[in-house]
Amino acid sequence: MILSQASSDMIEELRESGMWCCVKLDSDYMYVWDVILYEAHPRNDGHKPTIKSGSKKDLNDAVKSAYDKAQAYIKEGKGGEK
Repeated sequence: MILSQASSDMIEELRESGMWCCVKLDSDYMYVWDVILYEAHPRNDGHKPTIKSGSKKDLNDAVKSAYDKAQAYIKEGKGGEK
């Protein structure tokens, strides 16, 4: 699977935002991809996943799903400092 430039840009934006301490790309053998975002500390004291893309066959679809969910999460005012 090749990561598109658009997906690479989305991951870079998430990483550089300071909102997420971890951006994980998870693959279940050769079947599906999942992108998992962990909100940065101190808000996420238990270091639990905050956003999951949901299993997608295409890595670029998983990145887009996680990115869109992250944007919605922020827009709803759920993100940020305690």
